[in-house]
Amino acid sequence: MSGIGAWPALTHEQCAWRSRYGRAHLTQRQWASSRGPYDAAIVPRIGELEVPVTAVVATEAVEASALLTRFDAELGLSVLPFASILLRSESASSSQIENLTSGARAIAETELGERDTGNAPLIVRNVRAMQAALELSDGLDGEESSRCTPHCLKITPLS
Repeated sequence: MSGIGAWPALTHEQCAWRSRYGRAHLTQRQWASSRGPYDAAIVPRIGELEVPVTAVVATEAVEASALLTRFDAELGLSVLPFASILLRSESASSSQIENLTSGARAIAETELGERDTGNAPLIVRNVRAMQAALELSDGLDGEESSRCTPHCLKITPLS
């Protein structure tokens, strides 16, 4: 690392893909795409790195913090449902980026445990992962962040 803004690069390693599904359960296209090597990301260890900040950025951060404190003091209680709106909005955006679409009814049925097919379960898991992250946001570390992961990775019906 050299200079402000330099950061360790993301690297890759080639791994063999092994599908957990047998050939009989996949179409020819799925089988073909589930074979062969893939590049897995190797994320650099950055947890212990110092982040250099210019004086200008530090000053702006202090000013932004003061403005947020003032906002919370003056309007915080009047916008309580705002977090819920942001959560749903972020989850919808993430789902859209991932090309996941589902109707409101399907999502509601999934949340009630009456549906476990289609994209609705994935969308509901996105919401639950975000809720778990928000609940842990004051002291998020590696162990606590692992509480969010099951919602994202779960393939069986929602519980």
